[in-house]
Amino acid sequence: MDEKNDAFLRWPSLWVLVVCCILAFPFCFHGGDLLVILSLLTPLPYIVAIGAVLLACGALATIWEGLRQRHWRRCLSALVLPAFLMLVGLNPEEALSVAEDMGERVRLQFSKPGYYAKINSLSADKGQRLAVFPWGGFAGLADRVMVYDESGEVLLDESQRSAAWKKRAEKTDLACKFMAFPMEGHFYKVYVACYGPWRQRLPPPAPRLFLNARSSRRPRAPPPAAAPSRG
Repeated sequence: MDEKNDAFLRWPSLWVLVVCCILAFPFCFHGGDLLVILSLLTPLPYIVAIGAVLLACGALATIWEGLRQRHWRRCLSALVLPAFLMLVGLNPEEALSVAEDMGERVRLQFSKPGYYAKINSLSADKGQRLAVFPWGGFAGLADRVMVYDESGEVLLDESQRSAAWKKRAEKTDLACKFMAFPMEGHFYKVYVACYGPWRQRLPPPAPRLFLNARSSRRPRAPPPAAAPSRG
């Protein structure tokens, strides 16, 4: 065994970092919009898949050569890349979830100056400040918003929120059903079940849409009994 050539490799770990950046990149801008556009209008998914296969093959060839020459350090360091790609391939939803969290945290850091400019313009005399910013969605429809809430009541159940908080939130997307997750400090990522100002333009659904098909039908009157025949 040649110990001089048996050294830890850097390029597998660097490629792992590159793949993480590629997955997180779309979420650094407008989340779902950019990701859907890149997936539908460009061959980026195929390029990424082919690149991942080539990287895995290169790493496996390095491992095979290291095993032949008993270069254990090279084998262990090269194993990082195919193991990472296999985890991403077997758990794509979890991988995209982690990438989304990474990208959106980067996006939040770049968006903070503009957010704080609006937050500082709000008056604190009426209580703790609350601000809602568009954050994600497709075709202009917001299914996610970034919320700045100094009270933290956005994380509470609806029955536990104060009347003052509901008053501040009644003309925002928080008037709908939502789920909130902490991001950093007083910032929270919120998934909403309506579409912000668009909900004002949509006609209210007919009540029958929320009823069971059988219960929405009126019961028919039984047919009149036939008159007894006279024999």
